[in-house]
Amino acid sequence: MGCVEPMTARQLESVTLNAWPGLQTYILDGWIVQYGDGFTKRANSVYPLWDPIGETEPLIERCESFYEARSQPTVFKLTETSQPTTLNHVLADRGYRCTGETSVRLKSLDDDRNSVDERMTLATGLPSSFVETYSRLWDLSDGQTQTFREMMRSSLCDTVCATLEMDGKSVACGLAVLDRGFVGLLGVRVDESVRRQGLGEAITTALLREGQIGGAETAWLQVETENTGARTLYESLGFSEAYRYWYRTSA
Repeated sequence: MGCVEPMTARQLESVTLNAWPGLQTYILDGWIVQYGDGFTKRANSVYPLWDPIGETEPLIERCESFYEARSQPTVFKLTETSQPTTLNHVLADRGYRCTGETSVRLKSLDDDRNSVDERMTLATGLPSSFVETYSRLWDLSDGQTQTFREMMRSSLCDTVCATLEMDGKSVACGLAVLDRGFVGLLGVRVDESVRRQGLGEAITTALLREGQIGGAETAWLQVETENTGARTLYESLGFSEAYRYWYRTSA
């Protein structure tokens, strides 16, 4: 597992928050409580970035009330630097189960800018055509698609979308978010019928190039530790692990 200084992990966690914001955000004594209508754990989690002033148990209960009022399970997104340092154990003692271990990976961007596949379409913002492709490749419901659109439109970060076409059909896509010298890669997806043809790498390198053009010096991404194929791809592209996060969920 990678090792990162607490301040660096906190910075990266705040960058990822900006990149994938919830529909509602509630600041609770050093913890950031996100709500995104149940679409992805990242947008529906408590981020305990700072050590709270109050007692831990009452704060957990307030978080539980927040999500219960919205008919959602209570989820905490934890790292080794989460505050207070006993929180992971406290949640385990309350019956919260551990799930979704994910590796946060970084890559320094150099001056080598790879050419973009001629089948690639790049666009800023969040065009409707990209949303349609993203929704289809990720098999989102109509409600999830609407939530995704609202979440990304609420973000204050610059975004770049990439889609790749084969035989007149968009078969791969990805999204890059730029913030404070970082470019984050989100939602890279390839249609099952054309996988293992280098399309994921083509999307990734195109988005990295756009991020570098936009002033980014460091790229980041998040990949579940059980996703061996994606981990292998990103390692081949020079991404190395900085730290991991996992979820503690009441459901």
